[in-house]
Amino acid sequence: MSTKIRKSTLVNVPPSKIWPIVSNVENIAQISPAVVEAKITSNGEHGVGTTFDLTIDMVGLKIKGSNEVTVYEQHLRVAWKSTKGLENSGEIRLIPRGDGTNVSFTVEYTVPGGALVGNLADKLGLEKVNEDNAQGMLDELKRVMEG
Repeated sequence: MSTKIRKSTLVNVPPSKIWPIVSNVENIAQISPAVVEAKITSNGEHGVGTTFDLTIDMVGLKIKGSNEVTVYEQHLRVAWKSTKGLENSGEIRLIPRGDGTNVSFTVEYTVPGGALVGNLADKLGLEKVNEDNAQGMLDELKRVMEG
């Protein structure tokens, strides 16, 4: 069972100010309510091929996984996909809007365990929790950037 969540917000600073935070997963951990720990596991410059481990809190369960950056367009877009653990992919896109930036966040994930676990996740309101976490991350980014 795959779920896709899309959220966006307008931040009143240019993309160049936002990019250092959203392009480095270790910074995302500071603004995301769901990310417990983030660690880059590859050497060198950030870009396509950068690997990182994430531990997320999904309705009280700590889930670990490994991911790889698949798109890295400086000041515009960063995307990733899982390589181990929770099957997921995502993207953060920065779109200039006047003096500000529309920041969009998309994540798609598959709840492990098939239909039975998927139905349980539905009953626990997992999608709503994840939507709230995505919006919470954008709200915190806006607060930090405009602070």
